[in-house]
Amino acid sequence: MGFFQTHRLIKKWLWQWRNDFQLSPSLLGISLLIIISLLSACGGQASSSNTDYFIPPTLAAERQAISLASPTSPPPTAKPECTNDLTFIADVTVEDGSIFLPKADIKKIWRVKNSGTCNWEAGYLFQLVSGEALGAEKVQALYPARSGSEIEIAIEFTAPVASGDYQTMWQAFTPDGEAFGEPVYMLIKVDPDYVTDTPAPTAGVTTGTPSSSTTPDVTQEIESEEE
Repeated sequence: MGFFQTHRLIKKWLWQWRNDFQLSPSLLGISLLIIISLLSACGGQASSSNTDYFIPPTLAAERQAISLASPTSPPPTAKPECTNDLTFIADVTVEDGSIFLPKADIKKIWRVKNSGTCNWEAGYLFQLVSGEALGAEKVQALYPARSGSEIEIAIEFTAPVASGDYQTMWQAFTPDGEAFGEPVYMLIKVDPDYVTDTPAPTAGVTTGTPSSSTTPDVTQEIESEEE
């Protein structure tokens, strides 16, 4: 039943009670106000209790993983890259243009300096880059040397059989196969008619003072003539 219908019904009852119980108008008005107040309160509670309100669901907060970062050590300081270099100092043996007989053994020695900042360690090589190998291995290990030091590089060659001029050139290489430094070389000449020894004495020629057995006795020859 609606609020207004209930109000009219109560008003009808009150007028009936007035006629039946002969109530005064003031008492009837007070009674009407009290009943109306009670009905308003009950109606409001009823309407509020019967009204369905939409309550949005509460979203649960997402759990976020908390990462406990472990302390990291600073990255290692990169070492500056060293440089490779080789400087020629001198020819210790076999001057350029030296003459050799065919098949002669030749031991060539160069004095060089490690003029770079890298140390020559295992893996550094000394290779033929131009000219003739002259019987030597074309790839050889480079003698170890610290930066700034001087060393002697020795290679054993064999003179060719045919006469002529020959050159052999060599250079240092890093373990990665990169050439560096000044190349060194040897320049020789092969001559089959080249004579290196002092000529031997001529056969039949005697040198020195004659012995007494071969000296003629002049005194004996004079005495025999006087007789």
